[in-house]
Amino acid sequence: MLKLAAPLLAVFLLFTGCATTGPDGGGGSFDPDHLSGYVYAADGETPVAGALVELTYYDALAADYTTTSDTEGKFVFDLELPDGGALLEASRGGFHAGVDVDIPDDFDNDVKLDLEIDSSEIAVVPGAFDSIEEILEELGYGYTSLTDADLADWGNLDPLQMLFLNCGSDTEWAGDADVIANLERFVDEGGYLYASDWEWEYIEAVWPNAVEFLDEDGAGPWWGDEGSVTGEVMRQELEDYLGSDTVNIYYDLPSWVVIEEAGPGTEVLIQGDVTYYGGSLDDSPLMVDFSYGEGKVGYTTFHNEAQLDDAVRTVLVYFIFNQPEGARK
Repeated sequence: MLKLAAPLLAVFLLFTGCATTGPDGGGGSFDPDHLSGYVYAADGETPVAGALVELTYYDALAADYTTTSDTEGKFVFDLELPDGGALLEASRGGFHAGVDVDIPDDFDNDVKLDLEIDSSEIAVVPGAFDSIEEILEELGYGYTSLTDADLADWGNLDPLQMLFLNCGSDTEWAGDADVIANLERFVDEGGYLYASDWEWEYIEAVWPNAVEFLDEDGAGPWWGDEGSVTGEVMRQELEDYLGSDTVNIYYDLPSWVVIEEAGPGTEVLIQGDVTYYGGSLDDSPLMVDFSYGEGKVGYTTFHNEAQLDDAVRTVLVYFIFNQPEGARK
């Protein structure tokens, strides 16, 4: 019943993505008086919230404009724009899309921006109990696979924007000095690291104060019980994206890692009342993230596989795009 941690590696580089225009470009009615559109994943269907949308005129004397996409991926430049040609771009971390637009001609259409990234900039460490790569594939993204041992070689992390550590990998490497130094450097330089469940050992090794795992006797974290937990969504953007302030999370094995509390600077996105071998804990963090240097780290006690339903999948999609500001390189 014990599980090993699996590394979910992800990395990101700025890449020009697909963009199209058309009357049905955004899946909703367009605004005939303003430049508007939608930001999606590479599948052209999954909305991306919080993407930075920039309008840069080719006339050097014209001002540049910015806005962000909402939880449906919608963006609107709700102001009077000067006439002329411009480059319209959307980005979220290392994901990017761009298209030429003409003002005011493109007021007649919603502009559709599908975020892209090169597969060499995303890495996944496979695990026995998780497979975040399946969601990446559904979203239209390729990736490279790394082993835990590969993390000791900086050359494997240097090209990345995102690194995903799947639950159930060989976390003995979390004690390797080169691995610790490389993961710290990767995030510090602007990378995005996501780890699930038993990958807690990497979080503890590199950022020991970021998450307080429940450890009552010094022998390691306590394991949560099998069963469903009602998660309370704590971040407003995630609540809006999910369309609910709660999410039901099913833990299919009685050996998931319990978090006692978030450390300084760590934000709780989802929390819930849990039971574990030996007791119970109210408001236990189930999903957290924190910034470090120029980058960001995300961690969940749950993951893909048997715990996945539509709501949990939506939460994990949100987390995939939960990127630092700007690309790593």
